[in-house]
Amino acid sequence: MVASHHGPCKREQKMQYLKAFSVIVAITKNRGIGIQGQMGWRLKQEMQQFKITTSTTTHPTKQNAVIMGRKTWESLQGRALPSRINIIITRQPTFVQLKENCHAFGSLDTALEFLSKKKVDKIFVIGGGEIYAQALKHKMCTELLVTQLLEDRKSDTFFPAIPPVFECVFVSAVQTELDMIEKQAISYQYQRWLRVESNHVKMVNIVETIIRWCESCWTCLFGNMYAL
Repeated sequence: MVASHHGPCKREQKMQYLKAFSVIVAITKNRGIGIQGQMGWRLKQEMQQFKITTSTTTHPTKQNAVIMGRKTWESLQGRALPSRINIIITRQPTFVQLKENCHAFGSLDTALEFLSKKKVDKIFVIGGGEIYAQALKHKMCTELLVTQLLEDRKSDTFFPAIPPVFECVFVSAVQTELDMIEKQAISYQYQRWLRVESNHVKMVNIVETIIRWCESCWTCLFGNMYAL
């Protein structure tokens, strides 16, 4: 008779060491995010807010990271987003032409493993549709930062329905600015959604705190022993 094993599976063990990440996205009323590989609108202030959010760190020596799919990378025409680590998810990582501070991986988990070992502050998934779908199902996705356009635009790529494990905790006042593509005003709101089902992530943070505390204690202990 084979003894049963009740410990965590390898995937769960791996998840314990992955950093939490956020999704940032701009969507229309029908959850459209783009058409023919491009966004169907261009809002200067909203784009500036995206840059500030994904670039600003809580520590001066660290950088944030942005994760994107191959099509999103190609829509940037090979121009990496500055002051951020650019991560491209593609089935053929070796075929992607990379710039400085850019890395390609075959899966979201592999990219998160890489970033979790680096001095990265915050991680943002920035598109496109397939990567968003994977990110929303991932247990380490703890926050959604949504620019909700208050109208529809013609789209062929869509953001998935937000799962019930996320709760909207903030909605901004309505913002209105000129769409530089359609040359007409467009209104939108900023939304912040948090994962309600976050006990796993809380436990990871507790474990990380305990590990850091233990490492500090051992350092002090051995330091004092050598001093003796």
